[in-house]
Formats: sequence, C-alpha cells, structure tokens
Amino acid sequence: MRMRIGEIAKKYGIARSTLYKKVSDGVITAHRDELGGQVLDLGDIARVFNIDTSGRTETPSETRIPSSDSAHLSTVDELRDALNKALNEAEQYKEQARAFRGAYKAAKEKYETMDMLNKTLIKQLDTLSQQHDRTLGIFERMLEHKQ
Repeated sequence: MRMRIGEIAKKYGIARSTLYKKVSDGVITAHRDELGGQVLDLGDIARVFNIDTSGRTETPSETRIPSSDSAHLSTVDELRDALNKALNEAEQYKEQARAFRGAYKAAKEKYETMDMLNKTLIKQLDTLSQQHDRTLGIFERMLEHKQ
C-alpha cells in the first residue's frame, strides 16, 4: 500500500523533512500517484523506521503494557525520544562526514595540481640552468680566444 508523504508524516509522527531526506538519499523509493504527487510504500516505511504500518489499531507495546501503567509508558516515550534524538544526531554526523570528505577531496585535488605545477617549474628551471651553463661556456670560450 502507498501513501502520500504528508499522510505518512501525520499518521506515524515522522517529520516530512526526514521522509524527503530518506528519498533523496535513496533509502526509500518515491513513486507518483495518479495526480502526480509523491507516494511511498508503507513496507519501506515499516522497514526503515521499524514501525508497524499494518493498520492494526493496537500496537504490540500497547498489548504488553497496561494503559494504567503510566510510569512504564512515560519511560517508553522517553526512550523513544532519546532514540529519535540519537538518530537525528547520527544523521547530522553523517552530513558533517560528507562535508569533510568533500573538503578533503578538494584539498587533495589542489595538492595534486600544485605538485604537478611544482614538477613543471623544476623541469623549466633545469632547462634554463642547462641553457645558462651552455651560454656561459660559450662566453668563456669567446673570452679565451680574445686574450
């Protein structure tokens, strides 16, 4: 079954930006519905976010934890929030790692260009030095002939 991104965000409490990010990263495949809107497979949502999308009104956690036990529910909510925060931080770290990789690649390319230019300049200096030595030798021989 497929649903629009907005519907998924509302029904399962997943930020729209997170869903769009997963699509752009290729983790979830987006499809187009008959109106041209983006829709996602609920199977992908269940797999990526580890949630039940079967449409049951009762989740497994609700069947195991009595609703009267608010302390347990509060703890579960706190753990879920902590997990979501950790997942968001992990995404931020991944973004930073991608930025660092890009900066490293650019620096490496600049280094390789500078190294190539340096080698070219050394060859040119060697050539000029050889020409200078030949010219100096010619002048020395000319001076010896004049004396």
